[in-house]
Amino acid sequence: MRDMLTGLSIRDVVLIEALDLQFDAGLGALTGETGAGKSILLDALGLALGMRADSGLVRQGAERAVVSATFDLPPSHAVARLLDESGLDAEPGEPLIVRRIVKADGGSRASVNDQPVSATLLREIGGMLVEIHGQHDDRGLLNPKGHRALLDTFGTIDTLVKGEPGNNPMTLVYKVYVDGFRGNDLGGSSAQSVILMVLVLLLTVFQFRLIDRRIHYT
Repeated sequence: MRDMLTGLSIRDVVLIEALDLQFDAGLGALTGETGAGKSILLDALGLALGMRADSGLVRQGAERAVVSATFDLPPSHAVARLLDESGLDAEPGEPLIVRRIVKADGGSRASVNDQPVSATLLREIGGMLVEIHGQHDDRGLLNPKGHRALLDTFGTIDTLVKGEPGNNPMTLVYKVYVDGFRGNDLGGSSAQSVILMVLVLLLTVFQFRLIDRRIHYT
């Protein structure tokens, strides 16, 4: 399963009174003339992903605007770990639903799977789910917070470290590596940094030995 946006529900956002969109796998394209409302859909999605709540997005005459976005995510997605660390319930294999409510008076509420969250946490979750590219926008590839995850994904680390630490030395090394670099911080003293770098080097060596020489740990 690949992570993807499967649904977008919009209520009382700018000119939209009610709209429910469903997305299938593959490329989706929204087309229309200038002023047709394409940007409103992006604004609504951005609202659900944690962008700044603006009462100007509430449709005239409505008390509040509500946007919900539904995602299908693999169990190994980084969002699952973030939800667990934040004490939020998320059933593996079940859709992830993020929701934002903005009142006409400027107040707002956010939730993930019907559990209240802060706008800051919603923004962090949203950054892991979607990249919205616009003119002069920063690109996710330039964000240092995502560099380790990209490197680990490219190296298929998750498939190489499965199992209990006692059965697979790489699992223990990787656990120390992740704990030490959590938050993109080398952590503490320079001595700790050196130890962590050595562990990362060992992890890399183990990986290439497994791939090139097909060494299996039992």
